[in-house]
Formats: sequence, structure tokens, C-alpha cells
Amino acid sequence: MLPHIGLNASLSHINAKKGHIALVSQSAGLCTTILDWANNKDIGFSAMLSLGDGCDIELHELLDFLGRDSHTHAIMLCIDHINDSQRFVSAARAAARYKPILVLKSGGPNAAVAQQDNDIVYDAVFRRAGMLRVDDLVDLFAAVETLAHAKSIAGEK
Repeated sequence: MLPHIGLNASLSHINAKKGHIALVSQSAGLCTTILDWANNKDIGFSAMLSLGDGCDIELHELLDFLGRDSHTHAIMLCIDHINDSQRFVSAARAAARYKPILVLKSGGPNAAVAQQDNDIVYDAVFRRAGMLRVDDLVDLFAAVETLAHAKSIAGEK
């Protein structure tokens, strides 16, 4: 969905409202859940993009696009895995210089012991790239609501 041009190429019968937050998810179901919540809170989006298996478009390509998109002031990522970590980190660092990036990575702090080492690596990568990781949907929703209703601060302070 690209609400600023009226495009809804999703399976959702609900349109996203216009706003300045982009959502990129590897789960279409999660996009629908977030869209339902956001419409009830009067929160809009600059883009809602679901990658699914990501056969044609990679996460780093979308980060490059959204990092330069004038309609997007903040980016939310809901991801399960990263295919090309070098390109992902490069794109994330570039985008995070100008826009806040929130990341919800499945397999967070409550992951099984076998995944905890892998999770520590993801945390380090996200921090190094300048992204903020949230632990669950409640934290993500709170952060999105803050970004959606925040006012720009004038001056150097």
C-alpha cells in the first residue's frame, strides 16, 4: 500500500490512512493486524509493504527506497530473517542516519536457549546500524504511536 497515491495492491479490504511511517513486514498477517490497530488510533502510513518470502525484492532494497522517500519520516521493520546481512546493514545504517528505524524481530528475548546466541548477534547488528529493537507488538505499537504524534523540535537542542 502507498496511501499518498491511493494504491492498495494488498489483499486487505481496508486502506491505510496517509501518514509518514513506513511498515515493512515479512508477514502479511502482521501487516493486517497493525493496519487494523493503526486505523483505530488514527495513525497513517507512507507505505505498508509485505515481503512474504521476498523472492523479487530484498529487505535492503526497501530500506534504500524508504531511506530516500520524502513521504517517509520513520521506518518499522517486522522481520523473521535477513538474507543478505552485509547489504542489510549497509542500507540500514544509511537510512538510520536520517530516519528512526524500529525493528521487531521474531525470536526476541523470550526465545529458546538454542536461539539466544543468534539473537545476541541480531541485537548487536541492530544497535550498530542505529536501529531500535522492540521486544513485542505492545512495545512496537507504543513506539509507533509516539512517532505518529510527535512534533518536530525546532532549533539545535
